[in-house]
Amino acid sequence: LTSLNLGGFEPDYLSSELTQIIASLNNLTHLNLSGREVTDAKLETIANGCRDLEDICLAGSFDVTDQGIQFLASKCHGLSRVYLDGGENCDLDKAAEHLAMHCAKLTELTARGRRI
Repeated sequence: LTSLNLGGFEPDYLSSELTQIIASLNNLTHLNLSGREVTDAKLETIANGCRDLEDICLAGSFDVTDQGIQFLASKCHGLSRVYLDGGENCDLDKAAEHLAMHCAKLTELTARGRRI
């Protein structure tokens, strides 16, 4: 499996079990978790298992902080497209900096609905 779309499905809670299943999909390149309750810890688990990610959508995942994005960027160097909202605890400038520093293939970053 290389592409997984879990965006917009009920319930919006991303369980630990589902997080572990996603992390076991080593060939995953495209992941849509829009509207899911993703935390930094869950994002870390996914990034550890899915290091070939190229495209990730975290729109509506307001619990992800710039620290979670930093970990994602440090593990998934092939990211080319990232969509994120981040909550009030997410410094988007720091998140963008981490992605730019670690993800040489990054061509599209959309944050809080604005393309950066």
